Amino acid sequence: MNCTISCLVVATLVCTTGALYAQHISQTAAQPAPYAASTAASQQPPQPSQQTSRQDPQQDPRYVFVPLNLSLVPGLSIGNIAANGKKIHNSVAFGIIGGWADRLTGADFNGVLGGYNENVTGVQGAGVVNIVSGNLDGAQGAGVVNIVGGSGGGVQGAGAVNVVGQNFDGVQGAGAVNVIGGSGFGVQGAGAVNVVGKSYTGVQMAGAVNVVGSTAAGVQAAGIINIAHDAKNIQIAPINIAHRADGVHIGVVNIADDGDGLMVGLFNPVWNQMRLDIWGDEMGFAHATLRTGTRRFANYLGVATQLRTPNTLNNFAFVYGAGFEFPFGSRVYASVDALGMLIFPVEPMQTPWGAWGWFDNRLFTTAFVGKLRTTFGFQLFSGCSIFGGVALNVYTSETSLGNDLIRWSIYDAQAGSFAYRVSPGVVFGVRLF
Repeated sequence: MNCTISCLVVATLVCTTGALYAQHISQTAAQPAPYAASTAASQQPPQPSQQTSRQDPQQDPRYVFVPLNLSLVPGLSIGNIAANGKKIHNSVAFGIIGGWADRLTGADFNGVLGGYNENVTGVQGAGVVNIVSGNLDGAQGAGVVNIVGGSGGGVQGAGAVNVVGQNFDGVQGAGAVNVIGGSGFGVQGAGAVNVVGKSYTGVQMAGAVNVVGSTAAGVQAAGIINIAHDAKNIQIAPINIAHRADGVHIGVVNIADDGDGLMVGLFNPVWNQMRLDIWGDEMGFAHATLRTGTRRFANYLGVATQLRTPNTLNNFAFVYGAGFEFPFGSRVYASVDALGMLIFPVEPMQTPWGAWGWFDNRLFTTAFVGKLRTTFGFQLFSGCSIFGGVALNVYTSETSLGNDLIRWSIYDAQAGSFAYRVSPGVVFGVRLF
């Protein structure tokens, strides 16, 4: 009952104030100017400040300027009563439930919903939703959603979602999702997803996903995945994806079609630059390693095997590493790599189809060899090059002295149950694709 009475009182106040304001406007418009002033004005050319301008709300005849607009719900306000067929331009507006007008230059606060058909310059605050069909130059704060149909500049803060249909320069902060349909500059922070349809320069931080449809410059940091068409930025996430990667990309998996950036991760496929290295070393291992990453910096992931005489233990190894490559012209290159080999003994087993290897019961009593390589390569023709160089091997194991792997060494030591050996070595091989 009290709420009903309060609403009736507010509605009566709004209607009465609006009627008085409309009467004041009509009387002011109907009052004739003195003859002398009218004659003088007609003989003088209009000054720029006196001309009709969209920038001056009190001079634009298409609008009724409302210094203080009070509303109960959209459509029931002082401005609606005073408009008399004109558009409403608010300076300061308050809505119990919500308000809707055409333009704002100032501040607008609503309990639930605030909306404008055209541009907003100033501040919008609403308990649930702010909507601007035109452009925004200022700030929006809403409990749930902010929406700008055109371009914007300033700050958007929402409990759930911020949306700008075209370009936006400034800061977007949302509990769930930020969206810019065009290009942007500034900072996006979201609990789940940031999306920019075109280019973006700045910082994107999201709990799950960042997406830039064109060129990205700055920083992308996400809990799951970063996506950019042309990534000229710093990407930090478990998964980073780009059509072209020319920045710094740090994650578990970094994927690109092409690029010349720095990829730091466990697996970095750059599809147009992937290579297969088949090579051997002085320990008798035959290696097959997939080179992923860019030509400047790459990772190696592969396997190796050391074949011996029948009925003896062979060795199998997983190989992983990374390295830099330095081109000298179009066909000659040098590289410096650091590789690790985790070596397991394999025991041959006879089957109806011939001998087959399986890991023996010493699967977890392994040896490790770290290999620092310096190699030079030469491209024979497209898709094929040869390389060779020197290496420094560091062997360690808890179960073996390494005599079967490291046949000569420049340093031997034992610390507790671990044996260490350091030896020089050589590598040679062929690179395909």
